[in-house]
Amino acid sequence: MGQVITITEFRRRLSHYLDRVAVQQETLLLKRRGRVIAEVRPAKRTVTLRELPALLARLPRLSKKEAEAFARDVEEGQKWANSQPLRDPWEE
Repeated sequence: MGQVITITEFRRRLSHYLDRVAVQQETLLLKRRGRVIAEVRPAKRTVTLRELPALLARLPRLSKKEAEAFARDVEEGQKWANSQPLRDPWEE
């Protein structure tokens, strides 16, 4: 659970509190009239395209048997998807 502050305090020191959320990874709970009504927390970190090769290199490798089973599953899924009639979801 994070620090509880009033909305008035949050507005007065917005930059300060956003720095705490971003840099210190704190979660803040905002209250109005004595009730907590909102939560401000750090955004989930995303991976950039530049970071993707390093991320993929750290993933565990499939054994030959696992890779073959995965390939069969993908092929099965493709066959099933191609056997389904195309539909327009806007016309349902």
